[in-house]
Amino acid sequence: MAQDKAAGLWLEIGRARAEHAIRQQLALLPRFLAARAARRGEPRAQAQTLLGTPPEVLLKQLSADATASEALLLYGDSWLKYEGCPAHSSSNMAEELTDRGFTVYDRAAFSGARVLDLAKPGNIDRLAREYRRAVADKRVPKAFILCGGGNDAVGNGRFYDLLNDADSGTRGLNDAAVTQRVDGDIQAAYLSILGSIDRLGRQFFPGHAIPVLVHGYDFPVPDSRSACHLVGPWLGPHLTNRGYTEPKECRQIARALIERLNAMQDRLRALSGLDVKHISLTGTLSTQEADYREAWENELHPTPPGFGRITDVFLQKAGL
Repeated sequence: MAQDKAAGLWLEIGRARAEHAIRQQLALLPRFLAARAARRGEPRAQAQTLLGTPPEVLLKQLSADATASEALLLYGDSWLKYEGCPAHSSSNMAEELTDRGFTVYDRAAFSGARVLDLAKPGNIDRLAREYRRAVADKRVPKAFILCGGGNDAVGNGRFYDLLNDADSGTRGLNDAAVTQRVDGDIQAAYLSILGSIDRLGRQFFPGHAIPVLVHGYDFPVPDSRSACHLVGPWLGPHLTNRGYTEPKECRQIARALIERLNAMQDRLRALSGLDVKHISLTGTLSTQEADYREAWENELHPTPPGFGRITDVFLQKAGL
């Protein structure tokens, strides 16, 4: 019961943050529509009419005219918007989804995002802007795709804090630290984001049920490869510093962390009471020594073929 009350509190925090974002985006809606009309060469009188119409009326008209589409709202980290390495070709799920014919509203997603960042008011404002863009295009999104937690768990050296020393007598993950980070901080941020998504959806697309698809990550290989020596590595050095040197054990520890993240994501539907579906992507890419580098560009990010495979499995499991 205590956990349910906490979940409800975080959902309401998210809804309150969305309310602020909605007020901002509603105020900007007439100007946005007028500017777009001018760019399209529509009569000046049309732009003036839009500027003089109350934003609530404009939104009601747009929402009523919006129809089901192959559009997707995306919010999350580098698995959605991986910027890659300048030295060679990279990909991400947003690009892969676009290549498969979907219209993606993804400007609020960004590489390096933590879910703790994504839950903050400034980023919820950015997300609300994507809802405004979609409703202005009169497209009801087919689904909302949400991804995150990896940077919260292992970004900027955080993985070290989740590990026991190899000679401590309890090898592997520090259960108390992982529980606090994953089942505490990250879960709370997810619930706040889901509260924001719920409120934004009801405002911009009333009467339409837009499912939220939360996906996790695949099992990584802690081989200390970074993204072009610019970001990372995230796993290998911290395992070494804690005294872990055997590759099989290192992979098992990384696997255990991904399983904890997935288990938390799997609880979100029950905790939130919302239309949330967890899409597990574990086991999609190889972790075998002989060929894993064909699927993994570095410790955390797939290669372009890897992202292609991840996207295919995601769409199949999501029913899209």
